[in-house]
Amino acid sequence: VARDPVLGRTLWTLPLKSVRCTIRIAPWDPTIVLLNAPIGERHYQPLQARDRATGELLWWVEPDTDQLVRALGDEVMEGYPMGCCAFDFGDIDGDGALEIVAVFRHSRNYPAAVCLVNRDGRRLRQYANRGHLMAVAVADIDGDGKDEALATGVNNAPAYNGPTVIALDDTYWSGASVDSLCNPGCSEPDSSLARVVFGTMPEEYQAVMGSLRISGNGFQVVSGPDGVSRIALQTYSGRQGTDMNIVFDNRFNPLSADISDTYRGVLLAAGADSLLDSGPANEAWREAWVAGAGRFGAGTMGAGR
Repeated sequence: VARDPVLGRTLWTLPLKSVRCTIRIAPWDPTIVLLNAPIGERHYQPLQARDRATGELLWWVEPDTDQLVRALGDEVMEGYPMGCCAFDFGDIDGDGALEIVAVFRHSRNYPAAVCLVNRDGRRLRQYANRGHLMAVAVADIDGDGKDEALATGVNNAPAYNGPTVIALDDTYWSGASVDSLCNPGCSEPDSSLARVVFGTMPEEYQAVMGSLRISGNGFQVVSGPDGVSRIALQTYSGRQGTDMNIVFDNRFNPLSADISDTYRGVLLAAGADSLLDSGPANEAWREAWVAGAGRFGAGTMGAGR
């Protein structure tokens, strides 16, 4: 329901069909709103622009499913649609005009895509990930005057089943999450700026948390006393509040990880006292886990750099 901000009267409504919808005023034009909502029966949850006063549909955009099939295989789509789960704004090419960074994920299976969209609704770039992506952030991480797009979620290749961070910019924004352990036969190369993937936790820890996977769940980009950006990634381990915080430098090198008090509390509540001195609860173990993260991508911050 869109209402007049002064009089409170209803301006227009949309049927949401039980999906969660985000609506934001376009930073380049206050008469336009952007939202991720269904359009009739055909379009599950595209990113769309509407007239703020009337609700008139101005444009809508969805990911390139052909690219997702090339990257992840036809069987993963199964005829089900993709939906936009998060979006943000940034000046990716440094021309002073904001673009839209949108994350889409499959309504049934694991495919996800990060798309760069211009203000007219044209999809400019796309990157495919094996695993749902949960959050997006946009910031000038390296101080070059151009924003980078960051997406996080999970890489659900059996060798990983852990959190991932994908960095994309105006040069490196294509391909898919491909490496020797994840879709190695894919014809789409990993042409991201950088991609970092962690493994999951030992089985006994994940059993306590009730999940076989760990997912990235959100970002905070902060500037330190030296003016250099740091990225704090929050992960989700199967129970609400069981976050781990992973810190990266501005070249996407993972520096450290720590578990939350809630995580420790869950281990205690489960009677898993023996797990408090080993695995994720142990600092040396976390240091080795962080050091063992896989690094990929085509940019200067990518594999082995």
